[in-house]
Parts: sequence; structure tokens; C-alpha cells
Amino acid sequence: MESNNNRYMGRTWIRGLALCTVLGLTACGGGGGGGGSSSSTTTFNESAATIASEEDAKTAAEATTQAATQAVIEDEAANFAPVAAQIDSFNANEVTKDLSLEILEVANLPTGATYVYDGECGGSASVTSDNQSRMKIVYDNYCMPVDATSNYVLNGVYDVTYTLNGDQIVEFSADFDYTGTYAGETYRSKGNVSCTGEFLDNCTYSSTFNGTNGQAYRISGVSVTGDQYSGYNISARVYDGDRGYVDFQGTGLIPCSGGGFSSGTITFSDSDGEVITATFSTCGEYTVTYKGSSVLVTQN
Repeated sequence: MESNNNRYMGRTWIRGLALCTVLGLTACGGGGGGGGSSSSTTTFNESAATIASEEDAKTAAEATTQAATQAVIEDEAANFAPVAAQIDSFNANEVTKDLSLEILEVANLPTGATYVYDGECGGSASVTSDNQSRMKIVYDNYCMPVDATSNYVLNGVYDVTYTLNGDQIVEFSADFDYTGTYAGETYRSKGNVSCTGEFLDNCTYSSTFNGTNGQAYRISGVSVTGDQYSGYNISARVYDGDRGYVDFQGTGLIPCSGGGFSSGTITFSDSDGEVITATFSTCGEYTVTYKGSSVLVTQN
């Protein structure tokens, strides 16, 4: 096993971006975020879902409601986080991605080998090569200085799959589950990132979370406007277990205190273009309309 002090690290990974991305949020139009974490063994069908029955429509409506609820939670966290003034120029997801990529570009490991990088101000990052297209980075109190008075400390896993063109990484994706501590606050981020482009700076984030119903979901491409008073307008893609994903749009959504919505609508289409609508009028239940038929569904 080898060891190296990673003095090669530059400061190009420190970028002045908004708080919403620090929390891993997509609500401000960027990458993915996460709410409550889901099981690390959760897998999702990457194909578009096909709605073939009323039960399928109810399940997809539940997934979109859970995803919209999560987007509201993240949006409100971004707007009302008490440490906003301290960390509004720090982007934890991007910093961690860039650090992981720089470590991979230096670690030219034979299959099965492990390399250990010492943090600049403590801790370490262990890199293990599964093969020539996959490496796993485990951060153990890995510390890097951000400025004269603050450090960023990482714990967790970055499981990376990449494509090489010669010695250059041209595609990069990773499943990650880590905590980052900065300015006295610790944040949990769990999800996936995929990057392409000449500088691997064209990145798409998605995240997994447990809904209020206890089910695991993945959400990506979130856009949120509005607020809890005028109603939220939300669009996103949500993955639900084996059924695949649906893209949805929510309008005029007023959140309930326990999750779900008291008013507004969510519409989504399946792989065949069949449009399903979820209509909210109370916090207790909502109406799902599918192929001209309507059914009441209890909100969890």
C-alpha cells in the first residue's frame, strides 16, 4: 500500500456558487440533492415507465407527489437555512466531485491495488481499483483547507465508473454517499453524478431519498418556482423502483405540514404519452385521473 501527500491539489475546485448547491439541492436549477437517505442497495429502472393499469397510475402519482414534496423541503431549506451567510460561496457537491476526479487522475492503479492520500490538514482518502474503468474512494476525515480560517472535512464513499481515452478521463459517473463538514455545519449528500465535456464540467446530479411513505425514490432535473403561500410550480424526473421514471409538472401546489399538498395539480406522461393527473383539494387525499376514470388516493 502506498501513501502520498496530495500537494498537487489546486484551488480550482473552490467556486462561488449558491447555498442551494451546498446542500445538494436542485431547487435553484442546478444539480441533485437529497432528503432522507435511502438504502445504499437501492437500484432504479433507468427506462421510461409504462402505465398499463389504474394501479400503475396510482403508484406513479404517489412517486410524483413524494418527489414534489421533497423538492419543496429542499427549496425551503435553501431559503431558510440559518448558516446561509457563512456558506453561500461554497459548493460542497462540486468541491467533492472535483476533488474525487483529481485523485482519480493521479491514481494510475493496477487492478486490486489501493492508494492512500493524506489530507492536507488531516485524515485520508483510500482509492481502490476494481478494474480499468472503476475505482472506489473512501474518505476518512479527509481535510482540505478552504481559506485561512476554514477547512472542509469529508467522510464517506465515492464509487466511480469512468471511460479513458488514452490517459485522459473523458466520461465520469459516480454513486456517492458522504458527509461534509464546513463552517461548523455537517451536510449529508447521497446520489449520483454523471459528467461529460472536455473538462468534465457538464454534470448532471440526481439524488435518492426516502419518501414519507418509506419508499425509496430517485429525483433529478428539478426546477422549482413559487412559495408555500402562492403555490409551488415544480418540474422533475422521478424514478420509482422497477417501474422506471416519469417526468412531471406540478402547478399551484400548497404543501401540507405532514407532506403532500392541500391544493394544486401534478401532471405526468408515461412512455406512450398517456397523460395522468393528480389533483389536490385537501391534505387527506387526492384524485388521480387516468384514461377518463378517477380514483381517490390517501396521502401518506
